[in-house]
Amino acid sequence: MIRERWLLAAILVVGALLRLTYLLEISRAPDFDNPQFEAQYHDYWARALVTGDWTPPVGVTDPEIPERPYFRPPGYPFFLSGVYRVTGPGYFWPRIAQMALGLLSCWLLFRLARRAYGGATALFATALAATSWIFVFFEGELMAVALLVFLLLATLTVVASWREAFTLRRAAGAGVLLGLAALVRPNAAILLPAFLLWVLWWLWRREGRPAWIAKVFLRPALAFVAAFAFTTAPATLRNLAVAGDPVWITSNAGVNLFIGTHPDSDGTRPGVAELGEIAGLDRGWDSFDYPLVAAGVERAEGRALADSEVSSYFTRRALRYVASEPGTVARLTLRKLALFWGPAEVSNNKVIHFERAASPTLRLGPGFATVLALAIAGAVLLLWGARLEQQAPTDSRRIEITVLLLLFAAAYSASYLPFFVSARFRAPLIPILLVFAGHALARLWNAVEARRYRLLALGLGLILALRVVTGIAWVPYEPDQSLWHWRKGLLWKARGEADRAQAEFRAAAEADPGDFEARLSLAESLAATGLLDEAIAEYRAALSLDPSSITTHNNLARILAGRGDLDAAIRHWSAALDLDPERVSVLNNLAYALATHPDPELRDPDRAVELAERGVELGGPDPRLRATLAVAYRAAGRTADAEELSRRYGASPTADDQAERSPDSKPSS
Repeated sequence: MIRERWLLAAILVVGALLRLTYLLEISRAPDFDNPQFEAQYHDYWARALVTGDWTPPVGVTDPEIPERPYFRPPGYPFFLSGVYRVTGPGYFWPRIAQMALGLLSCWLLFRLARRAYGGATALFATALAATSWIFVFFEGELMAVALLVFLLLATLTVVASWREAFTLRRAAGAGVLLGLAALVRPNAAILLPAFLLWVLWWLWRREGRPAWIAKVFLRPALAFVAAFAFTTAPATLRNLAVAGDPVWITSNAGVNLFIGTHPDSDGTRPGVAELGEIAGLDRGWDSFDYPLVAAGVERAEGRALADSEVSSYFTRRALRYVASEPGTVARLTLRKLALFWGPAEVSNNKVIHFERAASPTLRLGPGFATVLALAIAGAVLLLWGARLEQQAPTDSRRIEITVLLLLFAAAYSASYLPFFVSARFRAPLIPILLVFAGHALARLWNAVEARRYRLLALGLGLILALRVVTGIAWVPYEPDQSLWHWRKGLLWKARGEADRAQAEFRAAAEADPGDFEARLSLAESLAATGLLDEAIAEYRAALSLDPSSITTHNNLARILAGRGDLDAAIRHWSAALDLDPERVSVLNNLAYALATHPDPELRDPDRAVELAERGVELGGPDPRLRATLAVAYRAAGRTADAEELSRRYGASPTADDQAERSPDSKPSS
């Protein structure tokens, strides 16, 4: 026992050192203190809970969190806000708190595995968990994974103790823990009936008397359900109080089901083109944009809707897809199942495959395929190992806990199949796999100690064969290296690191020459650093990929105009105006070019005045727009109107100054 404790302590120390090393590594990353996408949503929400300031970050839609039912689960933002209240606003402490949770999860895993399978299995499983790259990675992200893993392991530890005594106290404790997990990830609710079915199974296995089972089962089961309902009720009551809408925890089930069953879905991306059209967005959407999605549904329905009705709208659409195209939906579901249990790390908030490959700390750990191969071998040995080795049957405790863990894995993974899958969704299942993997390693170690080399060879052969099978990508999935570089480029650009940003944009364009956003961002970066010939080439390459990009037409025209090629610039601005007659930057730039063209035959002052007046009408009090209008008035011979503008609003910039300061638009990220 003493040796076991020292080994456990050593494993936890190694895990802590690994986490601290990774923390120092990511502290130099451009997004460490500038979280993006869902991490930004969590950070914004948590900080607003602390400060009371709900002003959204620059460049995102106001998600209207205080006024609407929760769109995303509240559990993690409230946890994060608790960290900020205690430690202050820095970005180190949330990671440290999550890494501490990760080590606590390792300890819980040790307790769970030791209870059923003994010390050797528990130590091997804990060693795998403490050094698992996937846990270390997510503990460094402002995401819910570390908290969810901890809560689900705590729930499983209590539920596993039910087989010793299914008491009211233990049942209620598990209900509270599972309720907290549901507040972090509502899919956890599927485990409530799964755990109760497991209890009924082993009670029937032991006695088989319905009257006795009902007496033992009923009161603790009711306590379990009541504790779960009591724990999740505050979210429902808050949603009712804030919006008069009794949403259980979140209102996002319908839209996620719509995405997960849509004919255009690939099973991995949290969006489809039609959703962008509903929201009125020409880019991808994220949680910040939910009010735009809801407004789009209201336009489609022609009336104001509660968020629960918006969710119902998407649910009805999804069910119609299922009814009309059952074969397509079934094939998509099988694809998601294959990806969920396949070797690829499916991206979501980040391109996790390349994050791992670029990290000296993470890249050496075993991948999912290896863990799964070990787990399958361990499960086989747990359920049928005694029979294979012609020994005494495996005791009922091991069988019952093994069934519990397998039921957990099956139910929880199935809860994602109607929606979409990613590496972070399957992370809470990996501790279960590690229990079985730990048992496989323990059996191999026992064979070494007993010098049963034939058994050792058979075990290794089984694991290698399984590794071949689990390493097969049954459906194609390629992590997007171009996207990974492009996002890093945007982050370095936001930090003012122009050279590093340009290097990332160049790498993104090289990784995928057909990536429009990468080519456009590279073009902008080259133009900003004065490499105009290269910038023109990249803008033209971007236009060949997307001729409808107003930004590309506008920015290319600005460079061409600056180099004296006004004819080509006017063609691009005219093309941009055809695409969007109300784009203020294009109206302004084209008006200025037509008013100042050096060739009198191509100069068009009247058209310039028309465009500039339209720009002022749409753009409001921007002095640059009025300056262009004054230039157009003078070119048209309307000197009095130009002087009246100058008298009313002040002197306008010079022609060169105005051309240099013409506004432009930027690509969305």
